[in-house]
Amino acid sequence: MVLKIWIAGTEINLSELEAPINVAVMTGTYDPIHQGHLQTAQNVLESHETAGYQPVDLFLFAPHSLNPGKKPSPLEVRIAIIQELIKNKSRLGVITSPSKERHAAREFFELLAGENSGVTYYRVIGSDKVSIDRAELAWMVHLISPRQIINGVVAPPIYLLPPNSVGMSSTQIRNGDILLGEEYKPIEELIKTNYPQARIKH
Repeated sequence: MVLKIWIAGTEINLSELEAPINVAVMTGTYDPIHQGHLQTAQNVLESHETAGYQPVDLFLFAPHSLNPGKKPSPLEVRIAIIQELIKNKSRLGVITSPSKERHAAREFFELLAGENSGVTYYRVIGSDKVSIDRAELAWMVHLISPRQIINGVVAPPIYLLPPNSVGMSSTQIRNGDILLGEEYKPIEELIKTNYPQARIKH
């Protein structure tokens, strides 16, 4: 599978990244992306001194369609929304990931590891994936070594991030329970077409 990556709206190849570089990747449906996701990205970029991991140079959102019981909007729509919200942020990007395979996450990181051996990957994981105690665990950064990925070894240091102060979810956006900020106005038609109940501040 060919992985497409956009940084600040410009498409590049992973092989073009200047190594060595530390890249954080957070998979999710992003249906749609919201300020809580963006704050998590900012926390990863800024919290390394207090959390203890090496500085992250680039944060990538990796939208997929693996969400049991849900049928998310088309992948290209979700990518377009992410691109709009990060278009002026040079350290944020979006990357395509496998969306149908059962073991997509592992296969995805194996693909990443083969693209550029000079990249160290951090996988950012929401606490809802590992524990019901979200307030205690907040968000985590999981160091992934390309060599360990290829050899099938899971040996991560785990770093905890501070919890988000943004209290919102994609479900609330889809249901129209919260008001989206003005940063969504340039893609209002796209939002309204795919999330009819969503509301945008004017």
